[in-house]
Amino acid sequence: MSIFLLLLLTSSEVFSQLGSDLIIDSTIGKIRGVDQDYAYGFLGIPFAQPPVGDLRLREPQPVIPWEDIFEANEKSPGVCRSVTNHQTAAHSRYKHISVYSKVDEDCLYLNLWVPKTGRTDYPTMIFMHGGRFRDGSGSALLYDGRILAQDADAIIITINYRTEAFGWLFLGDVHDPATGKKESIANHGLRDQKMAFKWTKDNIALVGGDPNKITISGQSAGAQSVGVHLVSEESRDLFDQALMFSNPYSLPFKLLDDGVALGKGVANLIGCPDVFDLDCWRAVSAEDLLAASRQATSAIYNPNEILQIFEPWSPAVGPYTELPEEVMIVNQQGAAQKKPTMLGTVREEGWPYITGIFRNELGNLQYRLFLKAIIPPYYRELINLYPADNTRDADQRNILSDTCTDFIFYCPSINISLSMSDQGYDNFYFYVLNSAWSFEEEWTEKYKDCWGHVCHGGDLPYIFRSGPLATYLTPPVKRK
Repeated sequence: MSIFLLLLLTSSEVFSQLGSDLIIDSTIGKIRGVDQDYAYGFLGIPFAQPPVGDLRLREPQPVIPWEDIFEANEKSPGVCRSVTNHQTAAHSRYKHISVYSKVDEDCLYLNLWVPKTGRTDYPTMIFMHGGRFRDGSGSALLYDGRILAQDADAIIITINYRTEAFGWLFLGDVHDPATGKKESIANHGLRDQKMAFKWTKDNIALVGGDPNKITISGQSAGAQSVGVHLVSEESRDLFDQALMFSNPYSLPFKLLDDGVALGKGVANLIGCPDVFDLDCWRAVSAEDLLAASRQATSAIYNPNEILQIFEPWSPAVGPYTELPEEVMIVNQQGAAQKKPTMLGTVREEGWPYITGIFRNELGNLQYRLFLKAIIPPYYRELINLYPADNTRDADQRNILSDTCTDFIFYCPSINISLSMSDQGYDNFYFYVLNSAWSFEEEWTEKYKDCWGHVCHGGDLPYIFRSGPLATYLTPPVKRK
C-alpha cells in the first residue's frame, strides 16, 4: 500500500540541525525526543490546554509555555474521554496492535516521528484516526509512525481530537459563563485538529520539516475531517496536500435542529433541564457525560434519515459553523481548495458493518425486507441494481455489503473524484484496494468475518506497516 507515498516523497536532501540530545526549542518550550531505532520519536506533545473544567465544550486554548524540558518519551492518553479498560471496535480488529496505554478527557496531544536521514526539507504527514467521531485514538499502536517515517523518509504525526459530545455537541451560539460572552458550541473536534495543524506549521522546521510540505490525512471519520478542511477557509494556510482513506461521503453531517435535539437528549440524562446551561454540562463527570452521549443517540433517530444511525455524532453544517452546506455539495460547487489530493476506498467497506448487524447468514426474503425497510423510496431501484442471489440457501450478506460499500463509500467517492477532476485539479488521484490482508490470524475473534475480505480499515496495516507486516514490508533498520 505504497501509492500514497507519491504525495510525500521528495528528491532533495539537506542535513538538519537536530542535535544528538534530541532537544528542540519549540514555541511552547523545550522538548526532548527519544531514539526508537527506526526513527526519532517526540511523543505525547500537548498542542492545546487540557479541555477539562471550564475548558470543556470550548474551542481549544493555546498551551501555556513551560520552563523545564518536556520529556516526549511516552504516547499521550488514548481516547478523548474518561472511561476505563476501553477498546473500540474500530481498533480492536487486529491482535497485538490495538491496545491503548491511557484513556482520558485530557487528550489533546500529538505524536511525531522523524527519520534519521538528517534533512531540513522533510515532507510531513499528519494522520487523523477514524472511529465514527466517537471512538479511536492517534496513540493506538496501529498508527505507530516510526516505520512509516523511515520508509517514506518523511515526518509522521498522529493526533487526538475530542469525540462524541466532548467534541461534536452542536448548540449554535450560547452564552458561556467562563468567558462572559456568546461562544460557538460546534465542531470543537475540527478546531482541535486545526490547532494541531497550526502547531505543526509553527514548529516542524525544528525537526527538519518543511512547513510548506504538510499533508493532512485520515481514515473514515478522519477522512471526513480532511474533506472538511479542504473546503474550510480557516484551514487553507495550514496544509498543502490531502489524503483521504475510505471517506463515507454519503453520511450526513448535523444541522442545528438535529444537533439541539441530540443535545437535549444528553442534557436530560445528565440532569441539565436547560440544554444551553454550560455550567451544568461542565459539572457532571466525564464518565456520566460519556454514558449519556451513547444513550441519547436514539433522540435523533429518523426513519427517513436512516444514515444518521451510522454517525450520531458528526461535524455540523449550516449557521454557526464554518460549513455552509454538506461537503459533497461544496465540492460540486467548485469551492474546494485545489490542492494535490488522493482519495481511495477498499473493495468491501461495508462487510464488517453488515456482518455486525447480521451475525448469521441472510436469506433472500430477509434481504428484500431489509432494503425495503431502510430505503423505501428507492427499494425497487436498488433491488434491480443489486438483485438477490436466487441460488438455494444463498447468503445475501455479500450483495448487501456491495450495496453499502457503493452507496456510502465508492459511488460518492467516484463522483467527488470526477467533480474535482472537472474543476481543474492538476494532481488528483483515486485508488481502490482489492487485496485482502493475508494474515488471517491477526484478526480478533470479533472480526473473524473479515478473514479473506478487504474490510473497512483493512488498508491501515499496509499504510503504517503495523503488526506482522512490519517484518514483511520493512527494509533493515537505518541506524545512526
